[in-house]
Amino acid sequence: MNIFIKNLFSTSALLVTGIVTFAFSDIIHVPDAFETIRSGINAASDNDTVLVAPGEYFENIELDGKTLTLASRFLTTGDTSYISQTIIDGNDSGQVIYVDENVGPQTTITGLTIRNANDGIACDARINILYNRFTDCKDAIDYEENSGGLCAYNVFELNKDDAIDLDDFVDIVIEGNIIRNNEDDGIEIRLHKYSGPLLTCIIRNNIITGNDEDGIQFIDYEDISDRVFYIERNVISHNEMVGLGCMSDGNTTENYEGAAIPEPIYVFNNTFVNNNYGITGGANLVALNNILLNHTGTAAKNVKGNSILSYCAFWGNGTDVDSSNVLSPLVNADPLLDKDYRLTAESPCLDHGAALFVWQGDTVLNFSNNDYVGTAPDIGAFEFDNSPSKVQGDIHTPRKPDLYQNYPNPFNPATNIRYFVPTTSVVKMDIYDITGRYVSTLADGFSSPGTYSINWTAKDAAGRPLPSGLYFCRLRAGSFIKTIKLILIE
Repeated sequence: MNIFIKNLFSTSALLVTGIVTFAFSDIIHVPDAFETIRSGINAASDNDTVLVAPGEYFENIELDGKTLTLASRFLTTGDTSYISQTIIDGNDSGQVIYVDENVGPQTTITGLTIRNANDGIACDARINILYNRFTDCKDAIDYEENSGGLCAYNVFELNKDDAIDLDDFVDIVIEGNIIRNNEDDGIEIRLHKYSGPLLTCIIRNNIITGNDEDGIQFIDYEDISDRVFYIERNVISHNEMVGLGCMSDGNTTENYEGAAIPEPIYVFNNTFVNNNYGITGGANLVALNNILLNHTGTAAKNVKGNSILSYCAFWGNGTDVDSSNVLSPLVNADPLLDKDYRLTAESPCLDHGAALFVWQGDTVLNFSNNDYVGTAPDIGAFEFDNSPSKVQGDIHTPRKPDLYQNYPNPFNPATNIRYFVPTTSVVKMDIYDITGRYVSTLADGFSSPGTYSINWTAKDAAGRPLPSGLYFCRLRAGSFIKTIKLILIE
């Protein structure tokens, strides 16, 4: 069963054609068909969805040996209220969910409140953890050897240690999360000894605030490891100790030493505000286009060795720079942020960031024109659209994603789906049938406005066309979710 997809990107005039295979699966309903989540998981086959109705479930669960989606009704409705209504409580022991290393890479946990255990999720595999709330655990997610995947659009709050703990060999994207008011670090990264294929950790578009130690903490171990880190477009604010802190010799108790961690760390377009210290340490840390505002101590300490800070804005700090490598241009003026730490129209940070930066012979930053608006990137976490259609007077209005009704609708066999997404969004567009059963992914990871043209020629296993009726197309872009109805007629 397949469907022919044409992707017409209006901004780039790019035409892509391809075949997308439909992979139908069953939905296991808890508690309607199975009283417990564990029994539903045990009964499920590969690629099935275990769909959990609202309620409190006091269970410790294991995902093992197959690809599953474990979800609340948020998955099929897009209604975020199901996240708080569907609770898995770990009984203050072990892990709420243990993910074994042999699960399939498309395994997904989504739309749940996960609480009250040593680990909310103990993860030994690369999976998707999306749109959940984690609270009252020790570590909310504990990633171990050969794990990672996508951790996106979750809320981590009031956990007793770290929100996200990365140990051993983790390859991961951490995006669009709210990480707040946890009792230790927001994200803790242990650089255990490792050599092999390069591990990449991307931390972007998160709000990391109010944690009792560091927003992000790196902990060094013996020898340089084969890792690289990209920390992009985060708001890192009001953390008790350091926004981004580097520690040595396996030590996780922050002492503001600013360790000379050798792994490359790229810190681009973040807003650091109202932490005690901003950035401490790093021997190969490149910090560009960042705002460092209102730190009681030092905004940048011991960022030295082969490190550099440039195109950054410093204001209102106890000390701007201590023992750090700084290169002009810099902005030494109030960035004039609003209550959400976005730039206002009068900000000196508008159009003052770097689009291209070469450091020690390497091009470390190279934005295309589609990555920003105006004459240059803005400094800080948020880029604003200042095109005439998006500006009233001098007020910069951020672009917002949207999914528009398809045309024609009803249709057979072809229709067009229009959408808009900003270039900074990671986007997925999925099709579901009327029962909520996953049908297909139309697109994953695109970031240009445009139109999908669909020629609906899919057939079932017996060679019969898929039935006419109601289908749903869901666009996900950051925390934005929107669903439209597609009506296929005979």
